[in-house]
Amino acid sequence: MKKRILVLFCISVLLLGVLGGCGKKPAAKKEKETVEEWAFFHDRENAVMIFNKDGSASFDGKSYKSYEVGEKTIRFTAEDGTVTDIRYYDETTKDGEYRRTVYRIVDYKLQPSTLTGDSPVIGLWVASERNWSYQFTAKGTFLEDEVLPGHYSVKDDGTILLIYEGNLPQTVFYYSIHDDVMTVEYPWVMVKMP
Repeated sequence: MKKRILVLFCISVLLLGVLGGCGKKPAAKKEKETVEEWAFFHDRENAVMIFNKDGSASFDGKSYKSYEVGEKTIRFTAEDGTVTDIRYYDETTKDGEYRRTVYRIVDYKLQPSTLTGDSPVIGLWVASERNWSYQFTAKGTFLEDEVLPGHYSVKDDGTILLIYEGNLPQTVFYYSIHDDVMTVEYPWVMVKMP
């Protein structure tokens, strides 16, 4: 009987050890150490461009295995080898704030429209995944995201100048058109996070 109780006791201890070990949580995934974090000027609390010490990066919701900051472009390389070059420039304001302007790349698809004219930009262009749009008319007017009106002019260097009505500053963005897709590189101001 004592032998039986001893065996049951040993089995119980072993079971408790095994079951106790099963309930352990796996080690938390180690966060990557960052070199720099950048946020959009209008939302300074959320980093949207992150450079990590291990050479990886993330920008605009996408992760990259590597990055390289050049003189005028930041080159992001994805795991599959796809390379994305983002135009940028740095400046310091009169108040001494260091800013980086990056050109986010977004594709807009031409929608069936009654808008016609000599320029290939005339029409309604929609980036449905972001709910963004541009409507360009033959009269030289535009409507951005259905709420921001203004006048535009197409330049020979592959850019479009937007002159907004109201208090928004005029903006120049790069564009290219392939079939029914306009690729827009629009400038967004960023600030370095502390």
